[in-house]
Amino acid sequence: DAAKRVGDDYLTVDTAHMLAIVSEPGEALDWDLLGFRIVSESKQEKAGSWVGALSNNIAWTYHDIGDFATALSYFENGLEYRRSVGKEPGLRIARWAVARCKRSMGRYEEALAEQRAVMSEYFPDGTGVDGYLAEEIGECLLALDRRDESREFFTIAYEALSKDEWLVKNEGERLERLRRMGDEG
Repeated sequence: DAAKRVGDDYLTVDTAHMLAIVSEPGEALDWDLLGFRIVSESKQEKAGSWVGALSNNIAWTYHDIGDFATALSYFENGLEYRRSVGKEPGLRIARWAVARCKRSMGRYEEALAEQRAVMSEYFPDGTGVDGYLAEEIGECLLALDRRDESREFFTIAYEALSKDEWLVKNEGERLERLRRMGDEG
């Protein structure tokens, strides 16, 4: 309310974004959608810098509840924004997220093609591949029943992601699955 009173749309959206972070999922979506509406209606250029973050948050909320079509539209909106500003790593992550959502929609070939395009563009020599990217390529290959090919990517994903303390503490089963899939394919 204070940010609205002084007419600062950027701070108003920042407040809505922060409230979304500390709220339960249903309420968080309401805050993010409010922020998105303010950005969409704002004439203040600085407020527009929230489009990428809000699109991503809203998209993941819809993705998590299984509304993949709505999630994809927000992921694509975020990607369009990231392309317009050209900031990294946001652009790479936005491309990854669009492809990730397409995998959830069963559009495995499209998802795989985009993840491979991201890999060849950002990791052209094949080294230093991001663990999340490798995991997604492995998942797409697995979904396409290309187990032998998936093994290499699950191994890369496990090696990279098992160094992340938060994942080790909170996603042990996921990491164990990546290890197993790398061993077994």
